Amino acid sequence: PGATITGLAVDAKLGTPLAGACPEAYVGHAGSRVEGQVATCSDASGRWSVRGLPAGSYAVHLGMGQGPYPSGDVWAFKATSQATADLVTVKAATTKAIRNVKIDPPVTISGRITDPFGKPVEGAVVNPRGQLPDRSGECFDCAVTDAEGRYTVGPLAAGTYRPVVYAGYGAGPWAPE
Repeated sequence: PGATITGLAVDAKLGTPLAGACPEAYVGHAGSRVEGQVATCSDASGRWSVRGLPAGSYAVHLGMGQGPYPSGDVWAFKATSQATADLVTVKAATTKAIRNVKIDPPVTISGRITDPFGKPVEGAVVNPRGQLPDRSGECFDCAVTDAEGRYTVGPLAAGTYRPVVYAGYGAGPWAPE
């Protein structure tokens, strides 16, 4: 029978529970993600779990958001990588509750895009990471402006961003800015 690791995701500054933190278990300090694990993201109480683990020692990672740039991207406990994470050791058919994992909560960036005359630009794409689209056109963190030129990007990890705005389909003949 598989083991379970459970814990509480909390706001690093306020100590309040965070919903939406999704855990993953990795084997030791250098192993791969455990295949077959069943993760339950944190609910309103901040409680999360990873079930179906073989007996062993694991580095626990929590992230919030979607795509390749999850916000709240942390290794338990205050580790900067899997190699430095405190390992959690479990035996078969047991549940191990670990201490709270502190996460910088995700943030959003909001604004309004206008043309040189102050009129809203609908359909402009805002990329918070300052990148123009590649051939695939994919952008996991991007937002598209509405009819009023407004957008909200997020959730994002707390940090410094230099967004780039470029014309989306039908948004007009505007150069990236």
